[in-house]
Amino acid sequence: MSDLGTLRHDGERYVLRYERRYRHPPEKVWRALVEPEELRHWFPTRIDGERRAGARLSFVFEGGEAPTLGGELRVFEPPHTLEYTWDDEVLRWELSATDEGSLLVFTTTFEARAKAPRDAAGWHLCLQGLARRLDLAQNQAPTPWVALYEAYTRTIGLGDFPTFLKAAGRHIDAVLAVPGLEGYAFEGADGARMIACRAARDGEGSEQTSPEETYLVVLEGACTLSLASHAFSLRPGVEFVVPASSPVRLRVQAGTRLLYAATAGDATQGHSR
Repeated sequence: MSDLGTLRHDGERYVLRYERRYRHPPEKVWRALVEPEELRHWFPTRIDGERRAGARLSFVFEGGEAPTLGGELRVFEPPHTLEYTWDDEVLRWELSATDEGSLLVFTTTFEARAKAPRDAAGWHLCLQGLARRLDLAQNQAPTPWVALYEAYTRTIGLGDFPTFLKAAGRHIDAVLAVPGLEGYAFEGADGARMIACRAARDGEGSEQTSPEETYLVVLEGACTLSLASHAFSLRPGVEFVVPASSPVRLRVQAGTRLLYAATAGDATQGHSR
């Protein structure tokens, strides 16, 4: 897909950015962005509130699939700039005239990196709906959400673990003694542990040995597992069971995410808090 949005890191937040070109002037596209009768054809909610800067907004899911969200209309400059908050996110629409019609730049700014592929797929579908409303893709079927999600996970990656998961786990800053491989450990009733790990930077650990079998699966990125005289390259979706009493060494690339299952007392070397 050539029209996928892009993701960038901006301080403590993330920005998804899309560009779309239309053969209509900005004035017509603007109406599709703000008028209730137009919005209902492509936007995920009804938007209640005055169309003026500073007005409070309510985003109503008319099918009841989610609670109503609040927001504020920050910028309202017809027919060029529209910006409002959507709960804790910021949605910004910028229109400019071109020789062929108009250019739309849409950005959504948010904090939770983990939801980026999901939201990217959703807004992509909304923009497809906007194109159909503007008579640009009447005969084009919507791309299935799952296909879009898979495309975005390939291009922008899954990213960090969600905040609620990190808040619930016990933090370990060097899983398997790999510097920068932080983890969030969850302990079972039988003493077994599942550790969600993410590499903040490239790193290689010292040799470790577990008296019991351990389990490793890569979610994103890549790592190399050295077992005795063999080195295994583990890619996303690849899982590996380490035999009991085997000396292993792990090398990870920055951004790698993995799950590690271990018995009590092993693989959690490093400082915890």
